[in-house]
Amino acid sequence: LRMPVALGWDNDRGVARIETTAGGALAEDASLQTVVLFSLFTDAPATAAEIAASGLGEQRGWWAAAPSIRGTDRVYGSKLWLLLRGTTRRETLRRAEQYALESLAWLIDTKIARTIEVLADRPLPGWLSLSVTITRPQQLLPPFARLWKLRSNAVL
Repeated sequence: LRMPVALGWDNDRGVARIETTAGGALAEDASLQTVVLFSLFTDAPATAAEIAASGLGEQRGWWAAAPSIRGTDRVYGSKLWLLLRGTTRRETLRRAEQYALESLAWLIDTKIARTIEVLADRPLPGWLSLSVTITRPQQLLPPFARLWKLRSNAVL
């Protein structure tokens, strides 16, 4: 699995960044990091009820994930954006885990992963952390394990 552009994550700022080579060209990525970042932090469309419950009032999504462009009905991205105005209660943490698992399910469907575990936590006020561990089908490959911290505009 090779991505034409590599993404990295800045835990201090809670944002993704495009990686470049020493010469300034876009870096490529053959690991799971970039596909996981795209899956988690690209906005998936939500139902009208989900949007109303979030208090955000508008649909979000990535134009390139539209079925007419991708040629598939599979939803791309996650609904983590629905949690931007929420408070970090146990229920919110469980929803973050659910949204993350839903966004990464395609890795299991396509046999890139055997299992996926997600744990959400509140490391600091205003932050949500996601710990993702992906076990690959081949026993010889090490599991992919990363921790992302997301900063929110909400009072968490």
